[in-house]
Amino acid sequence: MGYELHITRRADWCDEGDDITRAEWRALAAADPDLRLSDEADPMLMADFQTADGPWPFVWFEGRIDVKSPPPAVIRKMHALALAFDARLQGDDGELYGLDGEMIPTDLNPADLNPAEPTPPPAGFFNRLFGPRR
Repeated sequence: MGYELHITRRADWCDEGDDITRAEWRALAAADPDLRLSDEADPMLMADFQTADGPWPFVWFEGRIDVKSPPPAVIRKMHALALAFDARLQGDDGELYGLDGEMIPTDLNPADLNPAEPTPPPAGFFNRLFGPRR
């Protein structure tokens, strides 16, 4: 038994609803040159991601995509797929993983996780004292 990471849109991967549909997974996996779809008749639609260590199965099941015990390179690929699905990458225990494949510390403010949205500078002394100009 291994530890799994999940590409999910849910608040917690084991919740219900807000699924990544089978059709969405099939379309993305078919369009991604790094993935090879398996037998589409299988209820758990799988796609293999080829690495230097061999293929890693990405398994669509019940509205999420699961990978068992992925190494860092596979975690990075999972994160890229999560972004494509407007989803997130979450471990069995609920922890989140970032673009670099590393676990995101839980004590961070969510606003700190998106460097594309800079924090506005603090208001100057007079604005803090008298408020903004009208």
